[in-house]
Amino acid sequence: MSAALLLLIGFAQAKDDGFLRPEGTDCDLNGGNPIAGTAGFENARDALQTNQNTWSATAFAERTLFPAARRKGAEEEGGVAAFRWTFTFNAASVVTADPGAEGNGNCPSNYRVQVRPLDMQAGNIGVAGNWGKWGLFYSSSVTFGQLAYPNPFLRGMLWVGAVPMYAGSIAALAPISRGWATQEGASAFAMDWIAGGRYEGPHGYARLGWAGSRGLYLDVGEDTVGLGISGVVRPSAAGWLGQLWAGGRRMPLKKLAEPLGMSSVFLRDLSFGPPVVESVAASAADGGLDGVLGGVGRLRTLHVEQEDIADLVDLRVAMATRPVSQLHLAAAGLHSKGFRATRDGQAGEGFLGQVGVVNLPAQPILGVDGGTYFSARVEGRARSKDGKMGGGGSVLFNDPELLALYPFATNVSSWSLHFEGAF
Repeated sequence: MSAALLLLIGFAQAKDDGFLRPEGTDCDLNGGNPIAGTAGFENARDALQTNQNTWSATAFAERTLFPAARRKGAEEEGGVAAFRWTFTFNAASVVTADPGAEGNGNCPSNYRVQVRPLDMQAGNIGVAGNWGKWGLFYSSSVTFGQLAYPNPFLRGMLWVGAVPMYAGSIAALAPISRGWATQEGASAFAMDWIAGGRYEGPHGYARLGWAGSRGLYLDVGEDTVGLGISGVVRPSAAGWLGQLWAGGRRMPLKKLAEPLGMSSVFLRDLSFGPPVVESVAASAADGGLDGVLGGVGRLRTLHVEQEDIADLVDLRVAMATRPVSQLHLAAAGLHSKGFRATRDGQAGEGFLGQVGVVNLPAQPILGVDGGTYFSARVEGRARSKDGKMGGGGSVLFNDPELLALYPFATNVSSWSLHFEGAF
């Protein structure tokens, strides 16, 4: 088997063209130098902002890490660990110039100036420990982007093997540094993390932590109705809240009528689009929430969600008030019974299919025309018999959560894997 594989690889390396070695394979592996000032190059830079990674780290903790930790039980000692990786191919197109393309090998001279796809990967690693009602937590987020290798073998090896290995190591050791980003050409890496302590009581919870990018993280709520608020306090001229979530999550209408399922009604405000000069954001603030968060460079949405209708159906609607007022999301999902986690933290398993539409405002600086996009998600989950381990995967297309982070990555698919385990 090994000999046959080596023979196949040798044949692929010897062949000049075709599926295994398409035209341009021998050009500069990094696709040449990106041309600064083009929309694709700006996308490659702006996609890896610290603010986006801060939100990714907090969202991962609140949706995956904390619920898994609560399943340990209020008086049980131990902990949980979890990770998630999302791969997005062809997220953007970057114009590059390769002065070394002189027709050598499989690199025709017309490849001196070309458009190369940019691949991106986002990862989360987290851990939480329990000592009765008290505990500690750590959640990290990393984003890596690079021009796609012309050679499909190298492209696959980089994203499936190399990047998760070294990016995961960096994420696990993130507390030794603050949140940061670095860039070389169109390749970039950004990260952030939150860590702190938490209280998980019988009727509510409180989590307080510090973000590596120098911000205070707070998440408090009660379990009777499901009301809560979370955010990152990061004072600046544009406002003193870096992000905000406030409202009710998975409120138990099942207690009134079983088929109604559970409701969520909340407001969410995030950094959105390219960085905004603080003086511009400050001059645009007009009081109210804008005075707290700043109204420029924000995505502010109001969400109404109804999950587990008849144990099978999910409905989601969201309206945007920043940067424009419009319908942001409308989606419907169908899933197997038991897919949704219960309010007491029991993990779900099975399959979900969801379709809908998502609206994006035009952002000329990112080369985004804006408009209405078809959105879809297919997801599967499984758990061990003892319930201590679980994982799954999903395929996303124009997923609203990813577009909130990377609004230029439209009409491309993303692949996500996740795992969690108790110890």
